[in-house]
Amino acid sequence: MDNSSKADVMYREGEKYRKSGNNEEALQAYSKAIEINPTFAKAYLARGVVFGHCANYRQAIIDCNKSIELDPRNARAYLFRGAYYRDLRESRRAIKDFDKAIELDPYDAAGYIFRGVTYANDLEDHFQMAIDDYKSAARLGETGAQKMLQKMRIAW
Repeated sequence: MDNSSKADVMYREGEKYRKSGNNEEALQAYSKAIEINPTFAKAYLARGVVFGHCANYRQAIIDCNKSIELDPRNARAYLFRGAYYRDLRESRRAIKDFDKAIELDPYDAAGYIFRGVTYANDLEDHFQMAIDDYKSAARLGETGAQKMLQKMRIAW
């Protein structure tokens, strides 16, 4: 078995542990995948997500940065990094990442939702921009955004 295959096996182990809520084992498996294959962008992102779940946002951002360095077209890496910036109350940096995630994947409602929430909750005088993002998400089929806009009697 070559190194790429070995790293993929460890990555899949990490996914299994992450899905079962075993963050410590997931971190170890993803770290092993990265040790075997230091250019494995998905493993850096997955490990970053686990760090985020553990509220270790700075380390999550470091892993997202490495994932983006290795795979700059991965919208999810920008989306997660933006979420961690938002968790650290770095809203302007979060918005830039959500913008990039939307640029790379304009059909993923999550980018609009995350950016809309950041506009609505963290940035004064950006309410209309938040509504516009919720409308975009609603048009993409995001039911939470649709229900919220319905309650506010706003058409999308």
